[in-house]
Amino acid sequence: MTANKTFYLLWLGQLISNFGTQISFYGIGLWLFSMSGNIKDFALVAIIVQLARLSFLPFITKLIKIFPRKKLMIASCFFGALCTLALAYLLFNNSLTFNLYLLLIVQALAAIADAIIIISFSSLIPILVNSAEELKKANGLFASTDNLILTISPFLGSWFLGLFGIKGILLCDCFSFFLAITFVLLAPFSSQLVSKISVLKQNNTKYIFSSYKIFKKMWNESNSFYFIFVLTITISYSYASTEILFPAWISTAYGTSRMGYTLVTAVIGYILGFTFWNFISVNLLKKTLFTSITIQALILMGSGLSFFENKTNIWMLSVFLFSLLLPIVTSNIQHFWSNLTPKKYLTDIFAIRYAGEWSSRILSFFFVSILVNDFIEPLLFHPNLPTWMRLSLGNTNGREIAVSLGLIGWLLFLGMIVSQRRRCNLKRSCN
Repeated sequence: MTANKTFYLLWLGQLISNFGTQISFYGIGLWLFSMSGNIKDFALVAIIVQLARLSFLPFITKLIKIFPRKKLMIASCFFGALCTLALAYLLFNNSLTFNLYLLLIVQALAAIADAIIIISFSSLIPILVNSAEELKKANGLFASTDNLILTISPFLGSWFLGLFGIKGILLCDCFSFFLAITFVLLAPFSSQLVSKISVLKQNNTKYIFSSYKIFKKMWNESNSFYFIFVLTITISYSYASTEILFPAWISTAYGTSRMGYTLVTAVIGYILGFTFWNFISVNLLKKTLFTSITIQALILMGSGLSFFENKTNIWMLSVFLFSLLLPIVTSNIQHFWSNLTPKKYLTDIFAIRYAGEWSSRILSFFFVSILVNDFIEPLLFHPNLPTWMRLSLGNTNGREIAVSLGLIGWLLFLGMIVSQRRRCNLKRSCN
């Protein structure tokens, strides 16, 4: 019972911290964009945040192994609050109006603090929850809410910026850190739990890049690790690309009037998907994962065909299904990571996992615009494009974005196939 209470309190602390941080990231990006009119300034914040997390990752694993988990999470929340409070203070005194570099440095430090909290908590879930069924529910709750925050943050960030301005967003972020500290402080850490956490410190070598050696070992020796790592990278890249392309497609092809209906439909689907996850048997998780990814890939592929462009009912049903399957896929991924990772390697392996996810998100930010503007758009208007292809792909407003979504669907499907390739090859060699 104590373990469940500890999980929920730490989950609330991590959730609130992540919520405030993501709103701040997008709010500051939009604020910079409004100041300069350059979309690169908007993307710069997201890229700097991810690069800061990645560059500091080896030190994060070292910190988690050295310091008590609860104290480290409290210290990280407090440090993140100080970073945001410093930015708010400078803005209130009009000292930061044109000092972009200082803003990015402080945002990078806040991102590192948030990364410590995420890895500290996510790698602790298998220790906090022992029952297979309860662990499934805990992983589903963590992954679903975490992904939901990533999905809605761009919309909420722009909304909060309009309501409260940049200073209000920073104060909101600072408050979220202090609220997170409160929940972490309330979380009970029994002597038995502390003893279990000590297992995570057994791999504390003197080399700060020991995680790479563990990654290499797991990659070479574990088919399951290969499967889940490849699948995680593919899903992370595909979902990040969709987060950028899908709102842009709606705005370009249908206007803002459809955005509201789409958001409501997506939210209803997401809530039902999370509810459905709790009723899935543990034995059916892998089959459910592959089925869900296949359906999502087909939905994205269909967006690249002009036939579905004006089929409003089919279009909205596709949004509903994709959103419904979103928490099921992300919860499955989290559950596989928790179950496949040896407990003594939890910190290192989860650090590697997030390194892969954050790297794939950076790559998606770079390559999505290149895909749309430098490849798909010239292709659709190329004079030598075959007639049958022009008719199937279309050339109306936003079709270059829709076709790019279609290619992301193919990438998602191929990633699922590749993730199982080594297992299939080994089966053939054994036969």
